Parts: sequence; structure tokens; C-alpha cells
Amino acid sequence: MLPSLAIAFIGGLLLGSQVPYFPLSVFFALLVVALIGVAFERSTLIPARLVSWCYGALLLGVVYWTIMVGTGVHDPGAARLDEAMLNLSGRIVAPVQQSPDRFLIIVKLDQSASESWPSQRVRLTWRAPERQVYHGDRIAFRARLRPPTGSWNPGGFDYAAYLERQGIDAVATVTGADAIQILQSGRTDGWWTIWNQIDRWRGRIRAAAVQTLSQPALGLYLGIVIGDRGYLDGSLRDQFMVTGTVHLLSISGSHLGLVAIVVFVAIRRGLLLLPAGWLLRLSRHMTATRVAALGTIVPVVGYACLAGAELATLRSLIMVLAALMALWLGQERRIFHTLAAAALVLLLHDPRAIFDISFQLSFVSVLAIAVWMIWSSESRKDGGHEPTHPVAFTVWRWLLDAVTMSGIVTIATLPLVAFYFNQIPWLGVITNLVAVPITGAGLVPLGLVAGVWQLMAGGTYLPMAAVMQWLFDGFVSAVRVTARIPLGEWHVAAPALITMLTFYGCLALAVWSRGGRLIRVVAIGGVAVILLGWIWSPRLWLDGDQFRVTFLDVGQGDSAVIELPDGQVIVIDGGATYERFDMGRGVVAPYLWNRGIRTVDHLIGTHPHWIISVG
Repeated sequence: MLPSLAIAFIGGLLLGSQVPYFPLSVFFALLVVALIGVAFERSTLIPARLVSWCYGALLLGVVYWTIMVGTGVHDPGAARLDEAMLNLSGRIVAPVQQSPDRFLIIVKLDQSASESWPSQRVRLTWRAPERQVYHGDRIAFRARLRPPTGSWNPGGFDYAAYLERQGIDAVATVTGADAIQILQSGRTDGWWTIWNQIDRWRGRIRAAAVQTLSQPALGLYLGIVIGDRGYLDGSLRDQFMVTGTVHLLSISGSHLGLVAIVVFVAIRRGLLLLPAGWLLRLSRHMTATRVAALGTIVPVVGYACLAGAELATLRSLIMVLAALMALWLGQERRIFHTLAAAALVLLLHDPRAIFDISFQLSFVSVLAIAVWMIWSSESRKDGGHEPTHPVAFTVWRWLLDAVTMSGIVTIATLPLVAFYFNQIPWLGVITNLVAVPITGAGLVPLGLVAGVWQLMAGGTYLPMAAVMQWLFDGFVSAVRVTARIPLGEWHVAAPALITMLTFYGCLALAVWSRGGRLIRVVAIGGVAVILLGWIWSPRLWLDGDQFRVTFLDVGQGDSAVIELPDGQVIVIDGGATYERFDMGRGVVAPYLWNRGIRTVDHLIGTHPHWIISVG
């Protein structure tokens, strides 16, 4: 029942998010759902009590979104500020993200900046810093506040909405060593002492790594061990994206899950090595599995905090803790209930997380793995037989399961990756078989051991630096070689919502169809047709005897995309690279891919830039 209620509640949140835009559509959607529920009640296909509970959860989701988020329509151009410099003070409420030349600080102001601008949380960029600040410190600075803004490009990434989902009300920039003054250290301020100390530990590990490691090992180490991605090279991130392993660059469920598995297995096997008398006395009160589940919580929570406790990390942590709770309760086989409980906890805390890509990818991946595990276990029960060579059979089945699971996760998440990144990371089916074990069982544990060792021993250098430099550089070299495989970087048009829903509907029919083999074959055929359509991404929007001109915001100017009646495409100004963001790759190229344009016939640069790129 819990999974059904969770699905209904999520549906209510989605409807609630559309109330400001399409209030009548939401009303009619609720009416249609109610009529469908009445029809199911009368047909006795679903118990009337379950229908009533699900409809109540749907309404609760609509109301909860309205209360927690509000009904205002986001307008990037609505907020206006004067150009006056303001004297501000506040507390750092998140771990400080560092890059070689800047700090990224989230500050909760002591009071609103002005009556006309009631900002509470500011995303402050400190350029050229020469002193350290930490989570929990109270600081003062003088800056000009700006509303979060983004480009107005069709179908482009809405940076303002993204910051709004992070709870950011304004952005500001300061420069120089004296731009920020520390009013009070978080080390001596109650609850903030804990977070301040954790951030200081992160700072010590970061400083030791900077002194010891060189690029690209430095950026990869800081990214996968303490969640500090400011040292990662942009081209390296693109190469991880091409190979389908970009998820390894952030502290995600795979990192926390592997750490939890290692700790859980170590504790459980350690308990089984105890003398028989001790183990018997322990089993009278608690099983070894329960002790291991309980003992795993502290290391996993500690790793999540050391990694910066970002939203994506916290979501993964909640999923891991939900799985440990299921082990504690002896309900580890009820994976759908565990997943539903984790989703409800996350969405009750922040309903806007439903639109976050990390939330969507995490739950779709886990759901796909859960469905495959249940389906495969049932099929093996029906057709299992005793193998003639047990060892060879076990190895073969492990390899087959690994390839199958990797492929299933790739297919299940493909619509989301195509929608957000305009790519089909087909290489991930193969690369993740090697990259995930190497990262989770090798690089991350080694990096954590080195970091904890540095904290305990002190000093300015990272232990085992030579070994880590060699391993991390080797891993990066392998990724770069793999990224050069022909057609590995396959860009597609972002799929429409109705196409994505049809894709997942066909997948569900292919797995759970009870209508016979014919329906399953048709569903699999539907999945194949949709996949081929995404891979091809044909250009279907030619305008006949007319030409189309589209202006794209690329920073300090516009880029013009001209589509001629004969199909030729002219691009005028591809945009420059601003710090870590390439306008050509991040703005112009996605628009071309979404239009089905794979080649540009003429590229015109009206004035020189450092880089002119269209992807």
C-alpha cells in the first residue's frame, strides 16, 4: 500500500506545481482521476479503501506543494534591485565550496537587505580570497545584491529557477583579501561547532591534496572523496559524460552504497568470528545483521558529512539509511516499500526535489534495479537447474548479471539523460562494469583512508600520495581513451514529455504484462521504435519556403541561428567561454540538437573571442 500512496502523493506534487500556470487544467485532472477511481471501485479491480487512500494522498500532494512552495509564478525578470552597495552580515549555512581562485559561500543574512528586497539566503562568490572561512562562521561584507537570473533561450536551462529550488534569494560577488570580515567563528557557537569542525577537516584534506597531488588526479580526488568539484577540469567532466560515468564525479548513491556495503560486511563477518559463547549471548538480544546495520550508520553519516552534505548526497544518504532500517526490521525483501519511504521523506522535506535531476536519476535507477532483481529471481525459481560446473557457472552468471544490470539502468535512465544533456551515453553499459568497482572498491576507500590518516597524523602532505597519483591519473587516462571511441559522443534532441511517458509505459508493460506474449512483444517493439527515434533525432521542423531566425542569449551578446528554406543552417557568433561555461556547447549546441540540426553550413564570427564554439 505504501508504494501506491507514494506514487499518488508524487502525482499530487506534480499537479500542485502546475496550479499557478494551468489552474483549470489541474482542476479537470483531479476530476478525471476521481471519476477513474470511482470506476475502479465499482469494477472491484482495486479495493475501494485503497482507491480512497490514494486519492487522499493525491489531494494531499497538491495541498502540500501549495503550502510549502506557494503558488507564485516564477518570473526571472520580475525582481529589480537598485545599484547601491549594501553592508551585509550573516552566517555561512553550508560547507564552503572552493576553487583555485574563488570560494562559493551560502550566507543566511541576519536581516533583510531592504524592505524592497527581503532576501534571506545569498549565494556569495568571493574572488581572489586569501583567508579561510568555514561553515557556521558569521561574516560581514559589502556587496551589490542581484536577483538570480538566467538566459531566455527556448528550452534552455533556467538558472534562476535552479537557484530558487536551492533556496537562494539573491547572488553577490566580492573580490580581494579584505572583502569579507569574520565576525564570529563557528567553532564557539553552539550547534554550529560540529559543522564548523567538519568543514575544517575538509579544508585540511583539501590543503594537503593541493600540496601533494597534481592535476588531473587532484580534481578527481577532491571530487569523489570530499565532494569538492571546483578543481575539476571542464573537459574532463565532458569526457566522463561521454563514457557514461559522470555520476562518479559526485558523492552519490553508488559511493555511499559501496561504503555501506563494505562496512556492513566487515562488521557482520567480524561478529561471526567471535567465540561461540559471546555470539550466543549476543544473539539473545540482537542478531549479527542488526548489529551490522546499526554499526554502519555512523561511518556512512560521517562520510556524507565529510563530503559536504550537499542535497544530492543527503538524498543518497536517506536512501541508504532507509535500506539499513529495512535490514534492522527484517524487511529487506520489501524494496519497493523502502524506496517509497525514502521518497516520501525527501519530498516532505523539500517538495521541489522532485524536479531535481539527481533525485530523478537516483530513484529511477534503484527502481529499475529492484524490478530486475524481482523478475530475475522469479525466473530462476521457475527454470533453475543444477549446474555441472558450479564455479564457472557462478562467474558466468555474475558477469551476465553485471552486464544486464548496467544495461537496464542505462535504458531506464536514458530518457532523463537525453532530456537534460542531449546525449545517449551508450558506452556506460560497458564502462560502468569496470569504472564503478574500481571507483567504489578502490579509489574512494583509498582516498578516504588517506584523508582520515592525514587528519589523525597531521602535517601538510597527503599519505600514500605517490600511489594515489598513479592510480587516479591512470583512471583518468583510461576515461580519456574510452571517450575517443568513434560515435561515443552521440547527441540527440531532448525527448518530449509524452514520448518519455510512452517509453516508460511500454517498459512497464514489457515487464509486468499479464495479457500474454503478444502484448509484451508489442511493448518491447514500442520501446525499440522510441529508442531508434531518439538515436536518429531527424530534422522534422523545416519551414517550407520560409526561413527562420532565432536569437540566443550567449552572455554579452546574442547568437543568431538562421535556417534557410533549402535546409542550410547559418550560425552567427557561437559565444565565448566564461570561466567554466562554454556558451557554444552549453547554449547554442543544445538548441541545434533539439531542432535536429547536426551540421552547420556556415559559421560567422562578427568579432574575436577567446573561443568561438557551437559544440
